[in-house]
Amino acid sequence: MSVSTENFKKINQSDTKQKEIDKRKLYDKFATVTVAAGGVAIIICIVAILFFIGVETLPLWQSPTTELSSSFTVDNTASDTGGKNNILLAGTEEYREIAFLLDDEGIASFVKLNDGALISQQLLVNTEEEGEVTSTFTSDNNNDYVIGTSLGWVIPFSLKYNVTYNEENKRQILPQIIKSEPIKVGDEPISLFGFQKGEFGGSSVTAYVTDTKKFTFYSVAESEDEFLGESETIKNAVDLSDQVNAGSIKTIEIDAFLNNLYVGTSDGKIYNWDIRNKLQPKLREVVSA
Repeated sequence: MSVSTENFKKINQSDTKQKEIDKRKLYDKFATVTVAAGGVAIIICIVAILFFIGVETLPLWQSPTTELSSSFTVDNTASDTGGKNNILLAGTEEYREIAFLLDDEGIASFVKLNDGALISQQLLVNTEEEGEVTSTFTSDNNNDYVIGTSLGWVIPFSLKYNVTYNEENKRQILPQIIKSEPIKVGDEPISLFGFQKGEFGGSSVTAYVTDTKKFTFYSVAESEDEFLGESETIKNAVDLSDQVNAGSIKTIEIDAFLNNLYVGTSDGKIYNWDIRNKLQPKLREVVSA
């Protein structure tokens, strides 16, 4: 019996094609499973991201709540003399770990907010020469402060918090008070005032109300002699009591450029003076709020 070699060739070719087809089907199946798994994984990731966003933003849809972390008495603080003085000014640093307190004897105290423990104290006002603290003023950045006294002094000072880290990488904050030169603006007790220092030199502007309801504009400017190169300090006071009822003044503000003085009164009016000429402040307008 004889067998044709052509039939063997056809059978071998048929087997080879079938193997290639089976291999392609396997590849297609693997690709299908891979693509499907990738799609499912992407869907799972998207759902997980949406779930995470939902969990993180959920508090935004709820009513805010507060929780008391610590408390201690701050209405008075013990002075070096053993007495108890009224707190006139309080503030804190950006980490909310240390509080700053100023009492009516001019004693500045730094205390820990978690338990009220005293860190340090410093006397800012010489009560015998400068009088008692009668008023205070705080700048917009809450770092610059000014004290008004019963003998007509204004005492600017600023706070600085030096932050360091120990070997255990624990934050340590060391408070520091930087006191500027006191300014004598009058002789009467200052009950309310606004203060702004110039960007350069020792210039400053103070507008204040006394206990006798007198409203005064006081400026300090430094001028330099072009020929001799020597600087001269010019101090000037202008009584503005005839332009506004000092007894109705509730707030005083001066812009950072020392160009405008603003006064708010109890009857809802805002007074604006042009103070570019420090020797002659000019009432620009009065606006009813």
